[in-house]
Amino acid sequence: MTLFGTVSEALKMWPAVKASGDHVIVPTHCLYGSGSIVRVRVEGRGSRFVVHDGGSAIDEFSNSGGIHPKCVPLLRNHFREQGILVTEQGALCSPLIASDSLAPTIALVANASKEGEDFLMSRWKPRVRRDFKKLLRQLLEAEFRQIKTGFRMPGSSTKQHTFDFALDRQVGGVVLLDAVHNDQNAISSAVMRNLDVGKAHPRGIEQRIVIDDAEEWRAEDLNLLSMGARVVTLSNAQSVLARLVA
Repeated sequence: MTLFGTVSEALKMWPAVKASGDHVIVPTHCLYGSGSIVRVRVEGRGSRFVVHDGGSAIDEFSNSGGIHPKCVPLLRNHFREQGILVTEQGALCSPLIASDSLAPTIALVANASKEGEDFLMSRWKPRVRRDFKKLLRQLLEAEFRQIKTGFRMPGSSTKQHTFDFALDRQVGGVVLLDAVHNDQNAISSAVMRNLDVGKAHPRGIEQRIVIDDAEEWRAEDLNLLSMGARVVTLSNAQSVLARLVA
């Protein structure tokens, strides 16, 4: 096959334009930071047309963990001199155009949507939260013979509480592990759970709350966590737990 034929076949694999209700969805060759295709929407208003991104720039920012209430006015200001409008719902939108301007306008709006996402990400870089519990599990599986996941233990209230992991101790009993992200709901739940189990005074039970020291923690939150159980950082977990299970 010729080079032209190879490229033509490859492009046939690209998603096709399709009708959806009162508009047409056009997959473009622009990509967001996530790798997803920038798709724009074309709506007809008589002999005139409007091209918009359906709010995808803000959606991509939000799906990456970004939260900012002023996205719409900020995007309006950013695109003010480029002829791109921003609706109340956050869609990047062209003015009314004729059919012979559709192709360049589709490219313009697609590029603007990608640029809008990049702009928001550069202003408020979302905090990427790594899969801390997965990392802890990998550590436990590599260092200890048997681990239990989703381990249930009754508290003094008789309520059954679920802990992320449990390790058997050589002297009998178990080590209960709670892996807690820096989140107020997660912190409160972990404290209450560990306090309730601790009050039951089960024999041979050790309780530890494991946190990701790659996250930024406030001293008051760490103090609150320590009311439930001793706090262990992920980076020190291997050595601490090895002593506990011995």
